[in-house]
Amino acid sequence: MRSRDVNRKSGSYRARRILLSSILLVYIAIICKYFGADRTLDITSFLQTFNYEEFVHPNGMSINDMNVDSTFLTMYGQHRVKPALEQVPKWLSQYVTWSQQQRANENEQTKYLVLPCIGNDICEGFSDRLRALPFYILLASKVNRVLCIYWTKPYPLESFLQPPKGGLDWRCPASFDSLIDKSLKSSDQKNLHHFILFGDNRSKKDADGKNANVKQIFQGITNAKDKYVSVTTKTHSVQSIVHLNSIFDAYSYRKFMPLEGNWYHVGMMEHIFRIMFEPIDPIARTINATMTELGLNEKKFTSVHVRARYPSMQTIRFAGGKRNAINFDEGRSTVAFDGRYKDFIVKVATNAVDCGFQLEETDKIFFSSDLVNLTQFMLSNPVRIKNGQRNVQPVGIAKREDIKHAVSNSGSVEDFYPMVEDLLIMGASKCVSLGIGSYGAFAAGIAGNRCKALHRKYNGAPIDCPNDRGVMRKLVIDKNLLVFGDPDNDDEKIDVDEKSLLWDT
Repeated sequence: MRSRDVNRKSGSYRARRILLSSILLVYIAIICKYFGADRTLDITSFLQTFNYEEFVHPNGMSINDMNVDSTFLTMYGQHRVKPALEQVPKWLSQYVTWSQQQRANENEQTKYLVLPCIGNDICEGFSDRLRALPFYILLASKVNRVLCIYWTKPYPLESFLQPPKGGLDWRCPASFDSLIDKSLKSSDQKNLHHFILFGDNRSKKDADGKNANVKQIFQGITNAKDKYVSVTTKTHSVQSIVHLNSIFDAYSYRKFMPLEGNWYHVGMMEHIFRIMFEPIDPIARTINATMTELGLNEKKFTSVHVRARYPSMQTIRFAGGKRNAINFDEGRSTVAFDGRYKDFIVKVATNAVDCGFQLEETDKIFFSSDLVNLTQFMLSNPVRIKNGQRNVQPVGIAKREDIKHAVSNSGSVEDFYPMVEDLLIMGASKCVSLGIGSYGAFAAGIAGNRCKALHRKYNGAPIDCPNDRGVMRKLVIDKNLLVFGDPDNDDEKIDVDEKSLLWDT
């Protein structure tokens, strides 16, 4: 197991204090609820109505399992599925029910839509692979196929996440594995009918070309008789994924929809994620231990993410060329954390913390970066913000290796756990300060997209906050995006959340 600066011994003095304080708070809550004006307790009523899930430790520990090794998290799991289903359009919740029925009554007629990452597929990073997931759920619902995700690199998605009970099970049947030649990319599989979105020249030119291509792929999958068909995009370009998610939004919102852009995940990602995913037990335990020891409570802290190794223009310059920058990003080489590079990336991180503090003036700032040297520096040096008027000391995890990205093909499965751990911790925060790349945007999406700031430009240079780069704008739904035909009923859609301060109407 990786070494950490977080004391995870359940017998530690601090852990015992947290445990005793939590139990005391629970008892107070019980007394307040069940003692009447005569200050007597109705034991029968208490036993019949008391619900353990109602009284949960804010750091993610249930009463039954109140210790730092617990796998129960307040922000992910079975208890979050039903509330999430109530926040998505009716067609999506109906698809979840239909998919559950199909899996429960599996037979030769059950058909699957596979989202693959196999062999030499260009899969990109963890966030890039899942950013178009809302569109693929819509597509699966339109072609009457059960959605399943199949990765072979760096490891299967089931190695990190699992479907919560009552949610959308996205795992492929065990029998599918035997059909796959893991040395070949998806388009070369002999036992898999594969479709590629935006693979033609016309779809690269404009929105009309993209819409025409989606219609063509939709018709091809509809006509396919195969039990398994797979689909990917030609590339994970911002333009391609934004267009697919705009189609999803057109079928999900009434009249107005959010203007998707940059590396953003859809506005509903916080609900979709909780319907589909929760961490596997080892990752859940680590998240629980980390949040408990750092004093992080769900929606009571701000997250700051700096993608230090992203091959931006500045990184290319410091690494000595594009190829060196890519190798640095993928963990095959290093750039010395000193001199001008250190000055630059510390400046980026300081600005990122300042942006996070402007979102929510709190001393609880969780700092995460894919460069451990930067994380260690930020956690050991107070950050001067507000033009030097105040110091803030971020918290985080210092003693571990650089976070591995999903594009890396080396290392044990445990080596990739931090990639998911930090994502899910940030997804539990109230506000997120993010920079370039889609990983930080994924965390902001899981957190709800309601409180976020962008602290870097596309070229990697820092940008002062406040700015309008995190503002979400709405637009009238473009009927051309209804590529599967008109929606059945507008009453089954949802309205754009205009109460959020991020919306610029």
